[in-house]
Amino acid sequence: TIGNLYSDLSEALKAGEKHECYSKYMSNEPAMTQMERARTLAIKYYKKALDLHTDDKSANESLQEWLTELTTKDNNIGWHYCAY
Repeated sequence: TIGNLYSDLSEALKAGEKHECYSKYMSNEPAMTQMERARTLAIKYYKKALDLHTDDKSANESLQEWLTELTTKDNNIGWHYCAY
């Protein structure tokens, strides 16, 4: 989901890492501001995907796990996009 991109972007900003694949999503704003916005968007899109109520149990479990990690532990449990 697009939530994975924002989750990874948040994690990269938190770690102070710069990856070419995220450059178009980064600005001159403070990294903390960008990180919080990316985290908020990741949570938003994970929730939207879960609200679709798909029959794909595995996908739903992964989405819920990623959402829980971000909302309860402020943690990204793995890279999904380009920074792995």
